[in-house]
Amino acid sequence: MKNNINKITWTWKKISASILAVLGIGTLTSCYGVVESYNTVYGKVSGDSDGDGVNEPVGGIKIDFVSDNETVASSYSSMDGEYYIDIDDSFSSKGKLVFTDVDGEKNGKWKTLEKEINLDTDDICKFDVTLDSDE
Repeated sequence: MKNNINKITWTWKKISASILAVLGIGTLTSCYGVVESYNTVYGKVSGDSDGDGVNEPVGGIKIDFVSDNETVASSYSSMDGEYYIDIDDSFSSKGKLVFTDVDGEKNGKWKTLEKEINLDTDDICKFDVTLDSDE
């Protein structure tokens, strides 16, 4: 009889430990979330704003990553022309970067530029672009 009680106690401890382990992991992921993975695409936007044949940095350009006709991520170029855009790995790695002038004439008028991108095959995620003037 004592042997059966020890066996029941041992089984109950094992079940309790398993339940607590599952709840502990669930609590951790609900509090802190699951670590997301991103591809970072970066580069510099430039263009010849004054017609002297020299490309200068262009700020205020909106950069969208579009995949399957859906905008997945967006960013803007800074005044020194640099941009960074984080693309969640859960989306398709094939798409295009769309560079759009959204600030009007403030930093010059620029034509929209689309650049195809495949994050699976492009080893370096640095894309420098030169915009054409829209004046």
